[in-house]
Amino acid sequence: MVVDCKESRYFFDVIISTIKGERIPEPPEMDWDKFVDTVVEQQFVSLVAQALENKPFVPEKIAERLSQFKNNEFLRIISVQNEFNEIKSMLVENNARFMLLKGSVIRNYYPKQSFRQMSDIDLLCDYEHHNAICDYMLSRGYTMLSDGGGNTDDFTKEPYFTFEFHHDLFKDVYGFCPDFSFVWDNAKLKDESGFEYEMSVEDVYLHSVAHMYKHFILGGFGVKFIVDTYLLASKNESDWNRAYIDEKLESMNLGDFEKRVRKASFDFFENNLSASQQEFFQKAFRYGTFMNDENFANVEEILNNYQNDNGSSAFKYLFSRIFPSKTQIKSMYPVLNEKPYLLPLYYVKRIFKRFATGPKKVAKEMKYLTKSNKSKE
Repeated sequence: MVVDCKESRYFFDVIISTIKGERIPEPPEMDWDKFVDTVVEQQFVSLVAQALENKPFVPEKIAERLSQFKNNEFLRIISVQNEFNEIKSMLVENNARFMLLKGSVIRNYYPKQSFRQMSDIDLLCDYEHHNAICDYMLSRGYTMLSDGGGNTDDFTKEPYFTFEFHHDLFKDVYGFCPDFSFVWDNAKLKDESGFEYEMSVEDVYLHSVAHMYKHFILGGFGVKFIVDTYLLASKNESDWNRAYIDEKLESMNLGDFEKRVRKASFDFFENNLSASQQEFFQKAFRYGTFMNDENFANVEEILNNYQNDNGSSAFKYLFSRIFPSKTQIKSMYPVLNEKPYLLPLYYVKRIFKRFATGPKKVAKEMKYLTKSNKSKE
């Protein structure tokens, strides 16, 4: 997405005005199809369709296209909610504690929940219920997307159902694998079932920032993360425990990143972005809502995380890529929590998998490392 084109600028104006409850400005002369393509790419169809509904300046064909998107999204929301209620009953029957994550929580901060478009439902649930969850979802006609080599069990079913059961909130991504097990310590029971929990507002924000950073190092993120950051911060920062947040951010080496995106999100909503912020957004937004292809990873940002004063960053980086910590590899392969004696085998498995499935990514990392080392000589 080109940040400084007319279509993107008007897209931003619609978002800002709608979130702040202000009058929607009239558009400039622009390519309306390109505008809608941007809206769809950034997953803000529902918000924009409702904001521009019955506006006389919207071309008839564009209005019809937006209305169709909006109606399909409403139907999807209702169907997914009904499906989730069935899954929730299964979890309760299996004495499985769980909590909703990401958009399912953050949507409550939007003026209307329907403004916050989602592609899937994410839940946090203990790995001990892995077999029961798999059996149930497969019996309902779902296809399992993951293979046990990650931190989630992912399931999809036509026409638009996707559920992700997280056992840990992060897996190893270029050495970024923060431990979020503390969210259970701060969570509160949500209802009388005794199994559905609600994450604390501080932890919701921390998870959102860490999730955004993960996508940033994997190639970029979209406007949605900036809007989420603004809403979470503006509606909570007068009440939440900022010292706790700063402590956790520091432990994850995300303090500077969080300050940058939080300031940028507020400046975005005040139409006061600096040239450097616009450049940052251009880089972050270039691949859509979020980029999750490691062939486009931001290796420069990743390597900076390993730099130190004695110049051994390249060695540390390579070593951590080949041999991640026990905590990281257990997050990648939860079976190791039950069978730790298989740890050496899974280190070997990881090495073969990386070189077999990601040769371009490995080559890119090595190229940048060589370039970085030469620049320091």
